[in-house]
This record gives sequence, C-alpha cells and structure tokens, in this order.
Amino acid sequence: MSELEAIGFGVQKFVPNDKFLRRIFPLYLKKSGEISSAAFHNTSDTNRMSTNWMKLSSVEDTLKDNPDYGVASITAELCWELSQEIEWTPAEDSIAHCGVVGKKTASISKKFRDGAEYLKFPKRPDY
Repeated sequence: MSELEAIGFGVQKFVPNDKFLRRIFPLYLKKSGEISSAAFHNTSDTNRMSTNWMKLSSVEDTLKDNPDYGVASITAELCWELSQEIEWTPAEDSIAHCGVVGKKTASISKKFRDGAEYLKFPKRPDY
C-alpha cells in the first residue's frame, strides 16, 4: 500500500474543523499591518487557491524555501460557508497540497482574510 493509499487518497472527506495553510506573500502585508484580501485570491488563470492540508503539513513545511512569507490557517467550514470546494491534490513537492476551488470575488477574499487565523506574519517588505 502506498503512502497516498494509506491516508485515503481519492476518497478523502474533510471535516469542518480541518485546517488548510495558505502562504502569505510579504507584499500582502500593508503598511498598516493588515493583511490584504488579495492574499486569498485564486492562482492566476485558475479557479483554485493553493493551500496545504494541516493534517499532513506544518507552518515550517509550508514556508520551505520561503522564510519571509507568512502563513494563515483557514477551516473547511469557512470554505464551505463561502461556497468553496476543497480538493486534495498532492503535488510532487507536497503531499499536503489542496486546492480551494471556486470564484474568489472581492467580498469572498475579504471574508477569507477576516476569518483566517494568522500563524506567522510575513516579514515586512521595504516600502
């Protein structure tokens, strides 16, 4: 049995308190200290926002090769409240990779920003 099979790849059902880690690029930290809602937009030319499933990852894993970035945690429940789906899509460099799928309007991005738990703030950029 492969590692993916052992943890239920292809049949995974998330529960409301499952957490997903989102990297926050330093430029999304405003001068005011607030995180921009732009940190919660979809990846360019897709309908998904990249995250890591906290069950299989950590803040340190999420920041690998990007120590100046921040990390926010969002719950499955928040995703569902915002009419977003969650797909577990392991990547070559991260078994924990998940996509939060759905349109991210400005109001949805703001709700993600406001509902997130910030586990590490990004390093303040030199403005």
